[in-house]
Amino acid sequence: MNQIRTLSRVLTNTRLNLLRFIVFSFFLLIVSCFGSFGQTYYDMSLGNYSETFTSWTTPSTNSWSSVAVSAGTIPSATATTVASVAFSSGTSGGVQNGSTNIQFLSTGTSDNSSAVALDLNLNFTNRNAGTLTFDAASVVNSTGNRAGSLKVYYATNGTTWTELTGTNLPFTANNNVAKSANISIPLPSALNNQGTVKLRFYYHNGGPATSPTGSRPKISIDNVTVTGLSTGPTITVNPNSLTNLNYFTGNGPSSAGNYNVIGSSLTGDITLTVNDNFEISTSASAGFGNTLTLTPNAGSLNTPIYARLIAGLSVGTYSGSIAHSGGSAPTSPTVSLSGTVADIVLPTTLAITSITPTSPSPNTAFIVNIQAQDNNQNPQNVAMATTVSLSLNTGTGTLGGTLTGVIPAGENSVAISGVTYDKEELGVILTATVVSGDALSAVNSPAISIIDNTPSAIIRSVKSGNWNDPTSWTCNCIPALSDTVRVRNTHVITVINSDLEQGCAKLIVDTGGTLNIQTATFKVNFPVVPVQSTNINLAMGNPSNATTAISNENNYLLEKPQYVMSYSRAKATSNWVSWYLNSASIGSTTRQNDFRNDTSLPSGWYQVTNTDYSGSGFDRGHMTPSGDRTSTVANNSATFLMTNMIPQAPDNNQGPWEGLESYLRGQLGSNQEIYIIAGSYGVGGTGSAGTVSTIAGGKITVPAQTFKIAVILPNGDDDANRVSTSTRVIAIIMPNVQGIRTNDWRTYRTTVDAIEAATGYNFLSNVPTAIQNVIEAQVDTVSN
Repeated sequence: MNQIRTLSRVLTNTRLNLLRFIVFSFFLLIVSCFGSFGQTYYDMSLGNYSETFTSWTTPSTNSWSSVAVSAGTIPSATATTVASVAFSSGTSGGVQNGSTNIQFLSTGTSDNSSAVALDLNLNFTNRNAGTLTFDAASVVNSTGNRAGSLKVYYATNGTTWTELTGTNLPFTANNNVAKSANISIPLPSALNNQGTVKLRFYYHNGGPATSPTGSRPKISIDNVTVTGLSTGPTITVNPNSLTNLNYFTGNGPSSAGNYNVIGSSLTGDITLTVNDNFEISTSASAGFGNTLTLTPNAGSLNTPIYARLIAGLSVGTYSGSIAHSGGSAPTSPTVSLSGTVADIVLPTTLAITSITPTSPSPNTAFIVNIQAQDNNQNPQNVAMATTVSLSLNTGTGTLGGTLTGVIPAGENSVAISGVTYDKEELGVILTATVVSGDALSAVNSPAISIIDNTPSAIIRSVKSGNWNDPTSWTCNCIPALSDTVRVRNTHVITVINSDLEQGCAKLIVDTGGTLNIQTATFKVNFPVVPVQSTNINLAMGNPSNATTAISNENNYLLEKPQYVMSYSRAKATSNWVSWYLNSASIGSTTRQNDFRNDTSLPSGWYQVTNTDYSGSGFDRGHMTPSGDRTSTVANNSATFLMTNMIPQAPDNNQGPWEGLESYLRGQLGSNQEIYIIAGSYGVGGTGSAGTVSTIAGGKITVPAQTFKIAVILPNGDDDANRVSTSTRVIAIIMPNVQGIRTNDWRTYRTTVDAIEAATGYNFLSNVPTAIQNVIEAQVDTVSN
């Protein structure tokens, strides 16, 4: 009987163990299936892979897939501490959506303690692997100088990983230190004809840093390209032309341009030959000649080649080409070359190229831009530092403020800021004269109008004429009953019979001016005094006295719980946006990305749509950032209304502009609160598709400049009256152009006074005037 019981227990245990094995095996199957679910491998036989990360809503997009948390020693491809299944934001670790790039961040004070990754999935069946190319850049993340590193690994089975290395890879960065690189790495032959290739972009919190403190940097990737090659011998070149190999007479050779020769499955050496007038080398500075021989490594090569225009040529334009042959490759690609030898051209005259604003206000600082030019009005660099002075040529007032500036040696322009004129006057002409340096002819400015541009929005007469003639007024409109109107000296404004209701809220007639009323009805109403807003986002003041009057269509007050703005119907963008930021503004809400039209605009006004910016070369640039409103879904979603966007150059928006946004959020950790005003002015910006003045068929104005003002206070009450002469105020003016992505936002610091001079607005108007006079004239110099 005992033997029977024993046998029964053995059989029972066997059944239980078998059941456990089946359940465990099923679990492993489910995990395995889940791990590969949704992974689409891009078929490289369709062409090269390219990704610019535009309009992504999830990390698993366009053959990319998330990487789950996995234990291990960091750094290694299989050791991650943060899953990348969804985008994170702000200073949170993970993968973040940079609008037109992807950003990685792993936090933690101890090196090699956290990591996050994202996979690119490729199918190289019947193809050889070519080259991986992408842009990498550091992105400022709050304060500090700690380091982060980006590595790239590859696998063909999802389990055995090998690191890719080369120039700038791994890519290491320190927070608050601008760094960027275009990384090009040849892919190994182990990926040839493999159907399940993974390239793992892996960020971990480590790298060299001196006295590390504060936060880790974000690292962005963009413009990812992977090339595939036919399975036979191939030679390709990238790019296939080099231009601007130029120099001035007697200063040859030219600087060297470069391209890459890429080969696969080659059976022998590659020979490069270049025609007369040009020379080539594998070095940027030495070893130049007419021919080169390249020896493949295991049939592959990816070699940079440098080409330049030879010295000693006469003035003229030259062209040539580099031929590539050998290695049994069926095709022999060429690289075209062009360059110019020109006579040295010296500047001969000064030119006043612009005055900002174009119609300055009396006793308000403005900027005069001066350039050294040749006889054909082309800018030319000065040989020595050249001091330029401004004087008054025509006008009855007094020119004051800063009246001198220096064009540095080797440059061609100077902006003299802080120029003033003490009275309202038309036809004022300035003269720019050289005091010392290059001998350049003096120049007069075009006639300018000094007009009272204070935010009271006074409509002024520009000539004698009829009241209901728009050309009589500075606004090119007929004054409305809500307007303040000024008839200026020597002007006669006549009010004639009209079916239109004629009048204004307030009338000012200068001495020597005349209002000739020839009709029985002319109304002058009591002035309309705007009601003081209780919205905390306007605690520092209403810079342009914007109102909710629909007739005030280009200075229309649009209030929301998350921010307040002055909106321009003509521009279809804001003039300025003001908001309050404290620690309660920041939460865990993810970026909503629900770009949409703003239906709260008055009836009949054009509502900018989500697609109006498509293909324009400009970002939908947030004024109030998404990252400043993450406490709730509603607050974050409000930042994606198109009234909160301006056409912003990608390098401006994703570079120093975003750097300042992140920096300001980083100040909240010290029990600070911040009042921020952002906006734009001018017309004409340069995006990725070139320079334009409008987009969306002329509906939306592209600004020339962007600005931001931040007032940083310790937490407290009655904030406007707590501002003192020692309060930190950050002011920046940043050009709306490309080519500045890696610049530090601190290089654009200026004064509030300068922004007021450029825009005509009165910022921080609720701060006591004596305090304003001090803080608005100072440039922030804090370095951390």
